[in-house]
Amino acid sequence: MTFDGYKNVSRDKVLGFLVTVRNENGTENFTLGSAIDITGTNYDGEYVMRETLQKLTEVKKDYKADVRFVTCDSDGAHRKARRLLSQKLPHIIFLPCSAHQINLVIQDVAKFVPRFKETLRQNDCITTWFRKSSLSQGKLEAVQLEYYSKVISMTSWTPTRWYSVYLSVQRVLDSKSALQMYGVKYSANLGLVPFNLKVILDDDEFWLGAKEIAAVLRPLVSAQAKAESDNCTIADIGSAIRDIYCGFSLLKDRNVSWTLVSQLEKRWKSFYPTDVFAVAMFLDPKLKLDMFRRDPNKVHSGVIYTWASDLYRQFFQKDPTSLLTSAIRYTANQGVFDLKYTSQLSNPFDYWTYAEAEHSEV
Repeated sequence: MTFDGYKNVSRDKVLGFLVTVRNENGTENFTLGSAIDITGTNYDGEYVMRETLQKLTEVKKDYKADVRFVTCDSDGAHRKARRLLSQKLPHIIFLPCSAHQINLVIQDVAKFVPRFKETLRQNDCITTWFRKSSLSQGKLEAVQLEYYSKVISMTSWTPTRWYSVYLSVQRVLDSKSALQMYGVKYSANLGLVPFNLKVILDDDEFWLGAKEIAAVLRPLVSAQAKAESDNCTIADIGSAIRDIYCGFSLLKDRNVSWTLVSQLEKRWKSFYPTDVFAVAMFLDPKLKLDMFRRDPNKVHSGVIYTWASDLYRQFFQKDPTSLLTSAIRYTANQGVFDLKYTSQLSNPFDYWTYAEAEHSEV
């Protein structure tokens, strides 16, 4: 279940709930009743908790289903509500919106790396000029057709949609040769190539900075797309954030790398339970093969098994009896987990439906 507060066309502040139910057709989304008008309401953590509890009861009654996962925004009221609800309902996972968190990581890139700010300002100068001058845009498109046999539009980026930064920068990079030729071809005409635009197009430091920004943002944009998918799972989010971490860690500029890794770790510690994500990734058959050793005697297995056992107790309020044995067999691809039986089951839901009869606790 997910919920968020927003303003409607009448500028009234409303609160809406959406529930995702899995059935034989895949996943389906249902709106839970009408949006609640919260204009003038003391919208704090306690209020959000009460409304959420009511909606959880509705799901139980109307859909004969138990909600196991709830996500919402990351601001103060929602953050407090998640904490209160987690204490009251430990069998449900409460997390912030991961797509929004990844969007904020992209914002961190622009915020915490000073030289990127100047590069983005220069990039914005380029895109703004061609978006406001139809004459210049037409002449640039003619050069692009000559170079690439296609038109590459210049797009600006939106402050609240930070992944649009990557698209804007990448479009400029993709059109680099055409842009520089445009600058040379029309350099004598200040109406087509103003002085500040000419300086930017001839600035090697700008092009290096734009290339670096695109390299930093590329895994973030991929993660953003994954987080916004209807089929996204907790394991997918964990994998996406891992890719971001690896991308930041491998940056050649070690100062930039350290700054971005530190901000990512800070955000992770504030919003994400490591045990939930690690176990979710372990229990995704594709990710398990890619990220975890097959030998159950390796050190990491003990940590994963302990977390899995603790989460089982939290979710089902009882001790597991066969989980450890099942987890060891799953790690080593033994029995029903043999790859010759499971290789065609790429969807984790199908995979565990298949294995549930013998390994229900896992």
